[in-house]
Amino acid sequence: MDLLWMVLLMVLVCSEAENVVKVRAGLGQDVNFTCSINHTDIYWYMEIQNQLRIKIGQVFSSAVPSYFYADFKTKYLMVKNQLVIKNVSAEDSRLYFCRRTENGSGDTFLLISDVSSSLNRSVPPPVSVIKAWQKELVVLTSFSLNAVLFVAVLGFICVSVKKKGCRCCSVKDSAEYSLDQQEMQNPQ
Repeated sequence: MDLLWMVLLMVLVCSEAENVVKVRAGLGQDVNFTCSINHTDIYWYMEIQNQLRIKIGQVFSSAVPSYFYADFKTKYLMVKNQLVIKNVSAEDSRLYFCRRTENGSGDTFLLISDVSSSLNRSVPPPVSVIKAWQKELVVLTSFSLNAVLFVAVLGFICVSVKKKGCRCCSVKDSAEYSLDQQEMQNPQ
């Protein structure tokens, strides 16, 4: 069974590698990728490090492009089925992807700048991407901790109520409570 998975993985990796369009650009130039998908709704991604992909944005037929991070508006321009990378720098040398759906198939582009003669996947992501990831990580961590705290408090309340007993939860308990109260108010 392991052999089957290894063969499947190799087929997928090789099929992806065969569809890579290499594009060379000089530093400071603008570069244009044209997606072969004949549709008006397209998602654009870039590979950050070792197959970690981040969404640049999406282009829909009825609206202006939607950028994943606000900072991307200054670096990238998405129009119909095209992605323009403005003012190419060494850190822009990476893989870019266009897809019809978020998990669908599409084209893969490899941007090679004058500085990078081969694919260098260890090029650090842009600072704006790192800052945005840090913000998302903080929000996700905060949300997770709040959820854990909520569950813990809810559990504590449930345990406390069960230990003390809830005298107002049933008719029988309510009647006994009323009798107890009357006896306390009218001692004989």
